[in-house]
Amino acid sequence: MFAVYQVTNGLNGDSYVGFTSLSPYIYRWTQHKNLSKLGSTTHFHKALRKYGVENFKWEVLEEGLDPEIGKNIREPYWISVLKPEYNETKGGDGILGYKHTKEWKRIKSLQVAGSKHSNETLLLQAESLKKYWEKNDTRKENLSHIMVGNKYAHGSRHTESWKGDLSKRLMGNTFTLGHHWKQKTIICPYCQKSGGLSSMKRWHLDNCEHK
Repeated sequence: MFAVYQVTNGLNGDSYVGFTSLSPYIYRWTQHKNLSKLGSTTHFHKALRKYGVENFKWEVLEEGLDPEIGKNIREPYWISVLKPEYNETKGGDGILGYKHTKEWKRIKSLQVAGSKHSNETLLLQAESLKKYWEKNDTRKENLSHIMVGNKYAHGSRHTESWKGDLSKRLMGNTFTLGHHWKQKTIICPYCQKSGGLSSMKRWHLDNCEHK
């Protein structure tokens, strides 16, 4: 399911058109208001701060079943028809028709290098995680019912016969947990330091101070 929506400024008639597949659709409007409070610098979010969210009206223009059609076809269609003042792109993938200046790219590059996530990004991540765990709780409950009686489920006990057979199969396996694998020991010809072959070759021989 998807919806293409329009948010109109009741004071000057300017508007914004967007797409959402969230359920309920109005949740996307809540996101916009939260991002505006956090200082998002898009034209639309700055307008929400300037005029006040109470002066904006949310309405659904169109609903459909396929989100891909909604995002890539119907949203661009409505943007081309209504020509909303607050939209910075033509819709679809979110960047169609928009080109950043060289100065913007330079500043963004400096901001990204070693920077922390913005409040906008953190909010979206938090909302995404919240939705995931809400769904995950249901999945865990369903999985618990499915696993009842499953001899391979967590918490089941193996028979002594099964354990004995496994022990015989693992006997002599050098990669078995608890097996101490012995590697060749070498001595550095420069400083006489000794150590395992692999670690000495990797870390010491080429960097020995006495070389």
